[in-house]
Amino acid sequence: MASGDDPVDDVIGEAEDRGVLVGGGRPRIQIIVAPPLPVTDADIDEAVDAIDASIGVVFD
Repeated sequence: MASGDDPVDDVIGEAEDRGVLVGGGRPRIQIIVAPPLPVTDADIDEAVDAIDASIGVVFD
């Protein structure tokens, strides 16, 4: 489990470590994903897998 005080920041950091850039929304209980327009199914799969793994690290 990540040790920060803000789980959203922890998930964002874990996702960035996996090569996926996401942002925090307002209020800080959201994670914003904004892929480029020419996104592929493989890109989406990679991003979802990275975010899923990041959430698992923070909350397990």
